[in-house]
Amino acid sequence: TVAPKKNTVAPKQRVVNSVAKLNNEQKKHLKMYSDISNAVASGKANRKYIFQRYYELFSISAEELEKANRDKADEMKIRAGEALDSNNEVLSKKCNEAAALYTAMADESVKWPELFKDGKKAQIDASLKIYLEKEADLVRLGAKPCARRWLSAKEAEACLVAMNRAMAKTTR
Repeated sequence: TVAPKKNTVAPKQRVVNSVAKLNNEQKKHLKMYSDISNAVASGKANRKYIFQRYYELFSISAEELEKANRDKADEMKIRAGEALDSNNEVLSKKCNEAAALYTAMADESVKWPELFKDGKKAQIDASLKIYLEKEADLVRLGAKPCARRWLSAKEAEACLVAMNRAMAKTTR
């Protein structure tokens, strides 16, 4: 038998920096983020409005994201067992690490609806930070994160900067 070829290329960091790469829900979230940023810059937005508008999508999408991450964790556990049966301890270890990351991400997302309902912005931000760190660890491991409807503030800012640069190039 021939040993499977090892992937020697490091996985790319998942960074959303192009509007073309966003799904429709993310494009809507980016537009909302842009509208909120403009309202804040003009002094026409209050904190409650900003919180409601921006964080609602995290709350709404939490259940589906939790389920998707738990399903991926279960899938990774099965793959880990299959790899171990095939005497591939390295792959089994990676699959188990991925399963743990997917589970941790599911555990974070399940918190968002209650935190949103209670208006706990700082706790949502802390939970999102943990979620995104786990997602980045997953990418470094070579696994694909579950699709999500929303963008983090950092991702939204990066998209807006990229859009502004692209617009500046076309007006030259």
